[in-house]
Amino acid sequence: LADRLGVSLETVRRDVKPLTSDGSILKMHGAVGLPSMAGEAPFERRMRENADAKRAIARMVAATIRDGEAIMLDTGTTTSFLARELLGHRRLTVVTNSSDIARTLATVNGNKVYMAGGELRSDSGAAFGVSAIAFVSRFSVSHAVISTGAVDAVTGVMDYDLDEAEFARMVLSRGQRSLVITDH
Repeated sequence: LADRLGVSLETVRRDVKPLTSDGSILKMHGAVGLPSMAGEAPFERRMRENADAKRAIARMVAATIRDGEAIMLDTGTTTSFLARELLGHRRLTVVTNSSDIARTLATVNGNKVYMAGGELRSDSGAAFGVSAIAFVSRFSVSHAVISTGAVDAVTGVMDYDLDEAEFARMVLSRGQRSLVITDH
């Protein structure tokens, strides 16, 4: 803002302070925005990004999962799309750290859903930490599926957060079949 307005940082800080105090604007990590912009969680916004690609990926993966199988899904937008594609399946055993996935699959078609506990993240509605990893380590499943931030030919699967990466590593180790799904 200072550069754009041609004023000093101190002037911006001084002028922004009363606007944040009265709720006219919100101050967030070195930026300011309108209160109406802050109502949507990043997860909800990411659910709309590349939605067609995520839905297509989810449809293909869901076609490989049979009724009655055990699956483990980590949190992510593509795995949330997968949960929606699995609504037609019956008697699934689902292990997840995602409140979105748990809510989607918990009360339909005789499914059993087990949700990991731990530190609940407000941006994703998912649980992380030592207790979440310990919880999923007690399960063996037919399909372990993670949704990741990026895949690189040299370094492999990458994520944006260390806790999420450690949880995903444990998920992949628990499946007879392990899948990494991601959109572009």
